[in-house]
Amino acid sequence: APDAQLAQLLATPCLTIFMLFNGFCVSREGSPPWFRWIFDVSPNFHAMQSIIIRVASAEGDEAMSIATMLGYKVGQEQKAFEVMVGSILALRILQVIGLKFFNDIQR
Repeated sequence: APDAQLAQLLATPCLTIFMLFNGFCVSREGSPPWFRWIFDVSPNFHAMQSIIIRVASAEGDEAMSIATMLGYKVGQEQKAFEVMVGSILALRILQVIGLKFFNDIQR
């Protein structure tokens, strides 16, 4: 993108998808079957899951049952970490490719 404003505009659809499929707005069970893979690769879902499970476990059984009803699972921290690191690496690689081949930097 030639400027920051256009870059933000182009990033909005991806951000919207990850924000929508964070497990709170749309749960895994409530989503169409062909969209369920988004939850596995969404860093927002894994962050939200970790936060909700941590808070619900401190609040008691009723809060944990609500978290479970929303589709959040206990013990997913390792998977969340892997998704976060994978997202950082993939997006950093795409950033370098974009800067190298599509930014038309003048030397």
